[in-house]
Order: sequence, then structure tokens, then C-alpha cells
Amino acid sequence: MSEQVTVELRLIEQTFRLNTTEDKREELERAAELLNQKFHDMRRNAPRVEHNKLVIMVALQTILEDVEQTV
Repeated sequence: MSEQVTVELRLIEQTFRLNTTEDKREELERAAELLNQKFHDMRRNAPRVEHNKLVIMVALQTILEDVEQTV
């Protein structure tokens, strides 16, 4: 069983402290990098969209990609 650790991540311009296991830490950090990249890509394409709306758009895009992969 892997040891519990707390990871501090900067996600979409906010800092979060999340608990995970040591063996999942790398995956969590990679997921955070991908989320931030999607946010910044979308921000470049829609610079005037409100922050909260942009976060929702990123979430929808991410879920849509997941749904498309499972179909």
C-alpha cells in the first residue's frame, strides 16, 4: 500500500492542496499540467471570456474528449 502524501498544485490560477498516494502523485501532477495547458490554450483563443465561463468551457471540452474516446 502506498503512503499518503499532500501535493500542492497550481490549477487554473489557483493553488490547491490535494491528498493522494505516492504512487498516484505523478499522474495527478501530469493531469494538473494538462488542465493548465488546456486553460491557457483556450484563454489565448478567447481572451475576453470571463474566468468562470472559461473554466466551464475547459471542463466541457475535457469531458467531451473523454466521451468521444469511450464511444
